[in-house]
Amino acid sequence: QGDLKLEDNEIVIPHNGLYFVYSQASFRVSCRSSDDDDDAESSPMVHLSHTVKRWSKSFGDDDNKQSYQTILHSKRTACQKTESSNPDEQGNWFSAIYMGAVFNLKAGDRLRTVMEEKML
Repeated sequence: QGDLKLEDNEIVIPHNGLYFVYSQASFRVSCRSSDDDDDAESSPMVHLSHTVKRWSKSFGDDDNKQSYQTILHSKRTACQKTESSNPDEQGNWFSAIYMGAVFNLKAGDRLRTVMEEKML
């Protein structure tokens, strides 16, 4: 109906116009620190990051697919790492990030989502 296409995990915009772009990412993170968790000392907080990026011919660099611009971005602190007193407790937290806005997009524009690799 809307002629949207998915190519290489990117949404390709079919026509010029206003689009409501939205994205939701759900995370399951461990908030339990362990003795071998070196990162817990330097960063006791668990941060989640979610980004939507746009590539467009209108950016002026047709050949460089690396020229993506961030159009939506959110970062959230999910929990603080703690040592669990209960060995059966997994320390898992569930969190979601939702974001959306209206954009004037051009035919051929490409949208993709990006998350910090250590969160995947």
